[in-house]
Amino acid sequence: MTNLQTHLENIIRQAGAMAMEMRPHLEVQRKDDGTVVTQADVAVENLLRKRLLELLPESDFLGEEIKAEINGIEGYTWVVDPIDGTDAFRHGLAYFGVSVGLAHDGEIVLAAFYNPMLDELYVARKGEGAYCNGRRMQILHGIALNEESFALGPSDFHIHYHFSLPIKVRSLGSIAQHFALVADGRACCALCRPHLWDIAAGLLLVEEAGGIVRFLDGRSFSARDYLHGELIPSPLLASPPDIWEKIAENINWRL
Repeated sequence: MTNLQTHLENIIRQAGAMAMEMRPHLEVQRKDDGTVVTQADVAVENLLRKRLLELLPESDFLGEEIKAEINGIEGYTWVVDPIDGTDAFRHGLAYFGVSVGLAHDGEIVLAAFYNPMLDELYVARKGEGAYCNGRRMQILHGIALNEESFALGPSDFHIHYHFSLPIKVRSLGSIAQHFALVADGRACCALCRPHLWDIAAGLLLVEEAGGIVRFLDGRSFSARDYLHGELIPSPLLASPPDIWEKIAENINWRL
């Protein structure tokens, strides 16, 4: 797995460099669901699909832009968001990146998220910790949850959620980046209603840094149940374990 991680790190850096090279000349379109896509999203995903399937020839591939068929839950599956945070990317903002998770028998066992603008590479292996540019990350514990606390959520948080704690809620535009910041102790929690490609990397980053990710109603979450790319039906909350319940019980969600 160590050699696999090294190759993944090289590939994801190459993908990030491609995104940055294409950034000055983007063509923007709207997908059927209203979200934005550029030719860079597609090109980066094509690169990742080619390189990652060469790395593990018997693996499956699930990407946001080119949703290849998944043959089954067993074995290896790459779960990829080529540019998570396309809006931030196209507007010249800093918080976006390339997100890759590797599932084995439905469980994420290897993860990488690379923000090429900040040159921050987050990696995690199951049971071996999570790291940012080689520095081991540790989730925050003992947070007071007051006006100084910093939470991350969707840009329409004010429409679909009500928070009864005095916490600052911000959206940086990338779910993978949100989870990475929680894992690195720079935010107290992250809330989202994603597809698996949005969180495949972030899920393992948070867990290997000592955090937990559950449905907002307290149910456990398993990547295995969403490997076909469907929208996850209810919100997920990532946070340190000691404050997860307090945060969850103070959030109301409505469609």
